[in-house]
Amino acid sequence: MTEKPSDWDDSYEWPFNRHRRVCLKILGNPNPILQALGLEITLPDPDSLDEESAKPWHGNWKGQFRGRVVDRCDVNDDADWLLLLAPEWGRIWFDIEEGISIYCQEENMEKALDLLAMLSSAGIPIHFPNGDPRVSVRRVATLAPLAAETVSQIEAAGFVQDRIQFIWVLRAPESC
Repeated sequence: MTEKPSDWDDSYEWPFNRHRRVCLKILGNPNPILQALGLEITLPDPDSLDEESAKPWHGNWKGQFRGRVVDRCDVNDDADWLLLLAPEWGRIWFDIEEGISIYCQEENMEKALDLLAMLSSAGIPIHFPNGDPRVSVRRVATLAPLAAETVSQIEAAGFVQDRIQFIWVLRAPESC
């Protein structure tokens, strides 16, 4: 496990109410997202990694990002995570196997949705070519339903409840 740096800020570990936390996940190549966020780093595309091309990204791969991301420490002993940004309203993470994840409290969902809208305006695809969604929202650490206000916000942003009841996905574009 990577040691925490001496300037580690415990707020990175998420001091907020675990049961009100939500995750907005964006699948696919993370690099256009990183560019839109102003990060000058290159990360692997989880969708294009096979066992051989993933080898350099396991082990001690985070050192190359020293000073360019918020944190390079392992999360829950999982070396695949990298904390990219820590705005006051949430945390933006990268995971080798899952892509970009934006975590926030339910009361900050609107800010996460604003970020998603900015990324979409910057040309980041929010659907796969076949119309399947690249973006989903789910509550973290519990299967309890989302608050009514949060549901209203994500529905207004174009999300619909998936067949898996605790996940919300972006509605397919009309052309699909």
